[in-house]
Amino acid sequence: MALLVFTVVLLSGCLGGERYVCADGKTVVEEVSRCPGVRILCPDGMTIVDNKADCPDFDFNIKACENIPVTFSQSRDSCFMAVAAQRNDFKLCGLVSSYSERQSCYSGIASATNDAGICEKIGYGKSQCYAALASRLQDPEMCGKITAVSERDSCYSNLVYSVQDETLCTKIRNPSTKSSCYYSLATYTYNPAYCDVVMRASDRDNCYNSVAQSVMNMTLCHRVLNPSVRESCVRYLNNTYSESGGYYPSAVLMGVD
Repeated sequence: MALLVFTVVLLSGCLGGERYVCADGKTVVEEVSRCPGVRILCPDGMTIVDNKADCPDFDFNIKACENIPVTFSQSRDSCFMAVAAQRNDFKLCGLVSSYSERQSCYSGIASATNDAGICEKIGYGKSQCYAALASRLQDPEMCGKITAVSERDSCYSNLVYSVQDETLCTKIRNPSTKSSCYYSLATYTYNPAYCDVVMRASDRDNCYNSVAQSVMNMTLCHRVLNPSVRESCVRYLNNTYSESGGYYPSAVLMGVD
């Protein structure tokens, strides 16, 4: 295999950590492998390719990962992450040098093993770990472990569709997010009662309109306060009944051309 030579200059100090100036003399990167024109070192520590997908199959093991030069930190991290995933061993995630990739490694193992305890190993990204587990396990209790209010609210809101539990909306603290939760619950369950507690008038109108068209209920159209939205709702149902050859006595278009 031909020897590839990369010319880089290591910078430190003023750039807030190690950076590399690539061979073009202009591009500054955190990893040598990100320089323009630099090819990728595969996890086997020997094969160099243009695209990661071209790397040969490789039986991952820690020793092989350790043999990858530290200057190819991206490939080295990918190797450690692959071994961790292969063994479902979160302790190996600690060998990953990149902070974001390390958090991703922990989160992936937690999700694969359904082990919320692993999320505690994560620093800033533990909220995403709990949210991923909540979605995977359909378990709102995972959302309750999230300390950041906005992220916890989003976790509850995102579960509403699949769990269809109105009590999740009551757990949300942010009024706007709570309102959106009820809106979603109304459109998922076709229950207009949830539209009643939607906060903004325009959103409430859209909620009634959406449910009315889904269940073909003209009465709901007349709960809409905005005239143009209400008329659009009524017109849609009238046209639908007309096209289907049906008849709806109360479908009277007041002031609609």
